[in-house]
Amino acid sequence: MPEFIKVLVQQQNSELYDFNLGYIAGITVVVVILLLLLILRLLLAFIFRGRRCPGITISDPRGDVFISRTAVHTVIKSLEKEFRHFSIYKVALYGKKRHNIKIFINFDASGGGLPPQTTEFKGRVLDELKNTLGIDTINKVHVHLKNIKIGHADTSSIGNDATNIAFSDSDSQQPLDQETDSTKLI
Repeated sequence: MPEFIKVLVQQQNSELYDFNLGYIAGITVVVVILLLLLILRLLLAFIFRGRRCPGITISDPRGDVFISRTAVHTVIKSLEKEFRHFSIYKVALYGKKRHNIKIFINFDASGGGLPPQTTEFKGRVLDELKNTLGIDTINKVHVHLKNIKIGHADTSSIGNDATNIAFSDSDSQQPLDQETDSTKLI
């Protein structure tokens, strides 16, 4: 690369020399602008990133009430009885004044489609948090699907010698006992 620059700036004739200097200046300006845009993007991403919060504070004239993320998780986890095809494994709170909740779930598809159930689930989450803990500062409820369980194919038509094993989703591909481990949600 340094040899390329030396060839460009060698003074062969004044017109070619001026062109080469302009070419180098143009490339330098483009690289500098791209670096500045990258730095600006990183800075804006850092400033406006969603920040996890340890809980939700409810203001009251007689003193504030702080509700921890664990308490919110427990209330949301209690909805698993009602939504038996959901397995909630993590709840995260984000925001300062208006909070967002991210609920990470595993889903069993034998109970129907995901979209109608998540719509109903989000409404129930907001209702339960409002009725149980008095939290009405939730802006949005995001549901993140980690894993889905789809019913296994019927192997009775394959024959008596067929082994009915399922594999885990890891790379090791070790067989699991289908009746115990693979029917549980991960």
